[in-house]
Amino acid sequence: GRFLSDFSLSQEIVDLAYPWELPKIEELNQEYETLAEKVNATLCLRVMRNYNEFVQGMQQVQGVETELTLIGVLVKNGRRKLQERDMGLVRGSMQVARQYKKAQRLTSLIETMTEFQAAVQMRER
Repeated sequence: GRFLSDFSLSQEIVDLAYPWELPKIEELNQEYETLAEKVNATLCLRVMRNYNEFVQGMQQVQGVETELTLIGVLVKNGRRKLQERDMGLVRGSMQVARQYKKAQRLTSLIETMTEFQAAVQMRER
């Protein structure tokens, strides 16, 4: 209404023609009180409407923070398990390499022993 742009009741009273009339001042005061109640009611509704959205937003933020914390823990555990598996693979690979070298030495030893055996058998004849 006409009071939305200017909330100065005292300026309205000063702007009234002199001599001031008490009923007119009371009427202006009542209009301002009514307007203030409407504005307060509208403001309360908007605050409450936005408050619910704010609370929802904060709950969503808290949910995201909780998920991120969980993801962080999962990633940390995943890294640790990968490191353990990597170490297991390294140990396993080293053991396979040792066994392969041992098998090569044993194969070489068998070949050498077979040659000795053949030489001994030739000597005995």
